[in-house]
Amino acid sequence: MKNAPTTCPNEACVNHTNPPAKWFEGNGTFKFKLTQKKIPRYRCKVCGKGFSTHTDSPMAYMKKPDIQLRLFGEMVSGVSMRRASQLLHVQEKTVLKHIKYLVAQIKEIHKAYLSTLKTSYVLVDELETFMVARPCPLSVPMVVHVRTGKILGFEVARMPAKGHLAQIGQSRYGWTVDNRQQYFKKMISDLLPCFKQKITFKCDNHPHYDAWIRSQIPPIFQVDVDQTPAKKKKTPIGQPKPFDELFKINNTFAKMRNDMNRLARKTWNTTKKEYGLENHIWLYIAWHNKYFQDPTAKKKALKPVKKLKPTIGGMITLNDRAPALSS
Repeated sequence: MKNAPTTCPNEACVNHTNPPAKWFEGNGTFKFKLTQKKIPRYRCKVCGKGFSTHTDSPMAYMKKPDIQLRLFGEMVSGVSMRRASQLLHVQEKTVLKHIKYLVAQIKEIHKAYLSTLKTSYVLVDELETFMVARPCPLSVPMVVHVRTGKILGFEVARMPAKGHLAQIGQSRYGWTVDNRQQYFKKMISDLLPCFKQKITFKCDNHPHYDAWIRSQIPPIFQVDVDQTPAKKKKTPIGQPKPFDELFKINNTFAKMRNDMNRLARKTWNTTKKEYGLENHIWLYIAWHNKYFQDPTAKKKALKPVKKLKPTIGGMITLNDRAPALSS
């Protein structure tokens, strides 16, 4: 049979390992809700366990697998989780479950991408945001490939508040943990297989970046930590702006703040849990690195918008002129 299972899903059954030929029999069919195609059912001849080709599928037991594409697009387009659940007509816990599923798939795709990459030049920097309130800041260290601009790795870490918010964070929220160094080093060590023996890290003039990076690179590597000097005053009008050596990663951070509502400078949507921010960034990585797009597909030219006739009920339509108001 086509796409027939190879072993019995029942671990206690003798057919779970090295089953003989014709160890199962047909047991009818069922319709898959998403495609409305008939899926054959099977039954083990020894234990009587029923199963199908979808039993071990990642989409097994999903009641609404058709919302994943829309959910992915909305989460990387400035839509909050609560608004996404309203637009998709599902509960918030359903959105959370589908996000976890998508993140698991994205991690596998990202792992496969990193296994084929060898680079000698990367950009490193941190994005700052907050959790619940501004006295509880978070740091998102990130590594970006300088040639393609793709995101290679990131982490989510806690950092103490600055200025007048430091005392508020300590007294009201108990926000005193600073684990940036730990997660920054973990990010660099996880990406070691992607680096060539001669590797250059481009970053800003943070006083600890050089030591954090070199502590995670083995002695067989030739490491160069190139730190840019601090920014000077604004360029006078009429003079060309100097070249931004960190443009790729700064541009990535700017697009993240635009496409992820929780990262906007002024927003009502805030991160409630660190893993929520981490999952959201994984969704954005799939969008930014174009994991869900066919690289061989040709871009189609946009067609001009056709004129639409006025519809019944007074709905707004596309016309040369706005419909006249009735007296």
